[in-house]
Amino acid sequence: MLRANARALNVPAEDLDGYQDAARTTNRQAFRKVNDEAPGFRLPARSGDCSCPVLAVAGENEHDLTKGSPADIAAAFPSGEARLAPGVGHGWNGEKPELFTAMIRARVMGEPLPGELVPV
Repeated sequence: MLRANARALNVPAEDLDGYQDAARTTNRQAFRKVNDEAPGFRLPARSGDCSCPVLAVAGENEHDLTKGSPADIAAAFPSGEARLAPGVGHGWNGEKPELFTAMIRARVMGEPLPGELVPV
């Protein structure tokens, strides 16, 4: 199961052992809880009252349902933004760590997001 999940996330072969070791530290109860709760997740009704900036990002090669979520999340917040990371899937932060790092750095420093991120 871990190998199949790693393939779906495009975990590089050289990182597979580390990925599997980290995944094994998650107990089954926590894994089940996350998987049970994820499909029913709903944004809080009072999201529109939140003044904090919100950035929602997904990989361009995600499942359509997930790929559409950043726009929905961003629209729920007054200062929401949505982006897609091009050419990557669900584990995009591991597929393009330089882009992920640049995005986080820009957000923390109050700078423009990397141009490679596609506005939704």
